[in-house]
Amino acid sequence: MLYTLDTRTILPRAMAYIRAFCTPDTFPSLLAQTRLELLSHLSTQGVGTSGPTFVRYYQIDEQQLDVEVGVLLAQPIDETDTIHIGELPGGLVALARHIGPYSELGKLYVAMQDWVEQQGYVLAGAPWEIYWTDPQDEASSGRWKADVIWPVK
Repeated sequence: MLYTLDTRTILPRAMAYIRAFCTPDTFPSLLAQTRLELLSHLSTQGVGTSGPTFVRYYQIDEQQLDVEVGVLLAQPIDETDTIHIGELPGGLVALARHIGPYSELGKLYVAMQDWVEQQGYVLAGAPWEIYWTDPQDEASSGRWKADVIWPVK
C-alpha cells in the first residue's frame, strides 16, 4: 500500500485516557471496553469529546502491548482510579493516513520509520493512532480510516 507521509507542527491537546497492557489478540476487545468506559465517564459528567478515540503505543511486540486508550477533551473532567487526565504532546510530528483494515496498520509503521530516517528526522516519542472509523458503524474494513502520528525531531 502507498502512503502519503508528511510532517506537521501540532499543538498539545488535553486528553482523558486509560493505560492498559494486553496481548495483540486481546487488543480489539480491550479497545472496545476502554472506549466504552471513557465515553460513559464523560457522559456522567456531561462532557463531550473534541475528537475520535486514539491509542498511544508505548510498547508493541508479539507478546504484549502497553497502550493508552484515550479521547481528546472538550473541557476538564474528574479523574478516577482508572481514567486519567493528561496531554497529547505538541510539536513536530510525522503523520500519515491509513485506509483499510486496522490489522494492517503495521505496514504504515514500517513505511513511516523508513521515511522519517530518509528525511533526516529521528523518532522522538510514543506514536498514536486516531481512529476515524468505528468498525461497529462501518462493516467494510476497506473503508476504515486511521491516522498515525509520531513525534519527530
